[in-house]
Amino acid sequence: MVEKPTYEELEQKVLGLKKAELERRIAEEALRENEALYRELFVSNPHPMWIYDLESLAFLEVNNAAISHYGYSREEFLAMTIKDIRPAEDVSRLQDNVDRVSNGLDNAGIWRHIRKDRSVIMVEITSHTLLHNQHRAEIVLAHDITEQKRAEEALRRSEAKFRDLVENINDVIYSTNEKGELTYISPTIEGVLGYFPSEIIGKNFTKYIHPDDLAYVIEQFSNVVSGELKPSEYRILAKSGRYHWIRSSSKPIYEGDKLAGLTGMFSDITERKRLESELVQAQKMESIGTLAGGIAHDFNNILSAVIGYTELAQTEAEKGTVLYDNLQKVLQAGGRAKDLVNQILTFSRQAEKERKPVQARLIVAEALKFLRASLPTTIEIRRDIRSDALVMADPTQVHQVLMNLCTNAGHAMREKGGVLTVKLDGIKLEADSTNRHPELKPGPYLELTVNDTGSGIPSQILDRIFDPFFTTKEKGEGTGMGLSVVHGIVGSCGGKITVTSKQGQGTNFKVIFPAVERQIEHQAGMEESLPTGNERILFIDDEPALVDLGKRTLESLGYEVTTRISSYEALELFKAKSDSFDLVITDLTMPNMSGDDLAKELKRISAKTPVILCTGYSARINEEQAIAAGIRALVSKPVLRKEIARTIRKVLDDKIY
Repeated sequence: MVEKPTYEELEQKVLGLKKAELERRIAEEALRENEALYRELFVSNPHPMWIYDLESLAFLEVNNAAISHYGYSREEFLAMTIKDIRPAEDVSRLQDNVDRVSNGLDNAGIWRHIRKDRSVIMVEITSHTLLHNQHRAEIVLAHDITEQKRAEEALRRSEAKFRDLVENINDVIYSTNEKGELTYISPTIEGVLGYFPSEIIGKNFTKYIHPDDLAYVIEQFSNVVSGELKPSEYRILAKSGRYHWIRSSSKPIYEGDKLAGLTGMFSDITERKRLESELVQAQKMESIGTLAGGIAHDFNNILSAVIGYTELAQTEAEKGTVLYDNLQKVLQAGGRAKDLVNQILTFSRQAEKERKPVQARLIVAEALKFLRASLPTTIEIRRDIRSDALVMADPTQVHQVLMNLCTNAGHAMREKGGVLTVKLDGIKLEADSTNRHPELKPGPYLELTVNDTGSGIPSQILDRIFDPFFTTKEKGEGTGMGLSVVHGIVGSCGGKITVTSKQGQGTNFKVIFPAVERQIEHQAGMEESLPTGNERILFIDDEPALVDLGKRTLESLGYEVTTRISSYEALELFKAKSDSFDLVITDLTMPNMSGDDLAKELKRISAKTPVILCTGYSARINEEQAIAAGIRALVSKPVLRKEIARTIRKVLDDKIY
């Protein structure tokens, strides 16, 4: 028999049921409140959020931010799947990710989404799996990072552009730490100095600076640190072992108040330095030329007096006497002095460079004088001159050929000394001889030989010595252009250069120039018949001695001579008596009015009166300028008696003015 509960027990049971119901109701209310709170957080979250079914991928819920940001209405969202907001090419990746999420793996990442206006945005996804109305679902928070990505892409492009600029600019960009060790150098360094960046990064920059420039560079870097941002120029070692000139600009790098290093850039200015050096040399030669021109003018005036009075004295001396022969030797010496002055003018570029018959013997003699002063006394110079032949060439270039060959020979003997032999000899090439030299024609030639007893040239490089820029000299001692230039000069003159050499036994260069026929000189003691005349000549020169000499010389040839030492006086006389003169002879360089200006004034007065101009050096005026000034003939000082006699007759007998 079951025992009935007592009243108290029934009361307790009823109270317990009421309490449980109360607690359940409280819990349900709390859950409803939490759900309302979470829904409020979901709906009002400023970032787009949605819930989608992991099986159908359909949208189950979307918040207001998603509707606003993507442009779809709530109804449109709930009618779509998450595939609909992905580009077609991303769908396979989406499916792979859904599978991963279904297996409990995180699906956070960056995705492309399509808004209703078909624009594509980049979003960063954060998600979590849950149960939604008894469906396995995924809640997603999408953070739009489109602008961030654009900024990052713009920054990346900017960095790429800057890097491309840095790595491809002709200048080299570099940075160092506070110790001077390179922390960065642009790849351009390879094209400038030959190094790969990896070869020198981490090494001290000063290691590559020329020892003679190091103190200067350190001082310049100190100035940079002090705020003086001034470019500096110095030499730096290239991978080839040669030093290049660079121009560098830099500035300090600070981390807080502490110096962290330097950054800067430099460019190779080696070629500019070379051109500057050539310009300085050209200016030096121009100055020398100007000086030489002035000296030549004065010296030619002196020579004019020496030669002119000697010629006058010789006309009065009895032929065959000691006096006559002595005067002839004075004339010969004067002729050599005249040639020497012309040669100086040529070397100083006061005379025009042109090919003309050149007596190589004189150039060899002068060149060897220069060489004797520059070569060490341990080198003996021997010369063997057997020919007076003329060659058609530019005297400067013949001099350059000889100086280059002899300088190279001296270099080969500078350590142990030796013998330098220069030989000139006339040779004749027959038809069978030219078989060995097909570029040469049969005929007379002048052979210049330069032989040394130096170290010789290795056989393996003998066929390369005429190549441009090829040199066996130490760095900084030669450019490799000397023999190339020699080869070009000889070839342009129609000649040929050959070389033989043995290591340790010296080198022999032979240069063959075509010889030109020279005029037969009158033997000393035989007076040449000179053309004479009886015309009236106005002779002008600012040197009284030359005026006296000109008057006596011209009168000895039969002419009636009037002289003046002033251009202005001569012009006034000519204005008053232009019909009294058949010819005017004037010096070029005179005070107040030069000879060519005087000639122009004379031609205005009387166009039919010819003018002969005498000049101490040819660079002051050329033949074309002389003709433009109305001058009929240009005669170089010192003027020989036979030369002026022939010139006068040629001008006077030519009636076409």
